[in-house]
Amino acid sequence: MLIAGAAQACSGHVAANKPGQHVGIGIYCSPLFTTCLDGYTQSVTKGNQTYKVMLQCRIKPEALKCTAVTDYWVINEPKNIRPYGIVLFSSEHVATIKAHGNSIYQNPWNWNSWKDGYQKHRTSNNLPFP
Repeated sequence: MLIAGAAQACSGHVAANKPGQHVGIGIYCSPLFTTCLDGYTQSVTKGNQTYKVMLQCRIKPEALKCTAVTDYWVINEPKNIRPYGIVLFSSEHVATIKAHGNSIYQNPWNWNSWKDGYQKHRTSNNLPFP
């Protein structure tokens, strides 16, 4: 099970997607590879190859709180986030991602496609979108 860390940079901020609610203390995550690779990963070395390690997680959508910088999501209750995969990026992949940003992963399943579909769903159901 994941637990909230000691550093809670946005805990006192108002959630961008839930007006009137504070982000609070929780587990920080991001839908963007570039955000995660920017100082929030650990490195492991196997032979002569170094990898950055991330956890791929499922999140209960209604438990998600967006910070003012929407690259960061906060989940207050550990029961609402479930790691289910390990993602390894070789040093070559990290260099490519940093050079091109998340756009290198443009495909039908990318973040922008998901966000656009999610926004349409929220709008059609009269729900606020961050």
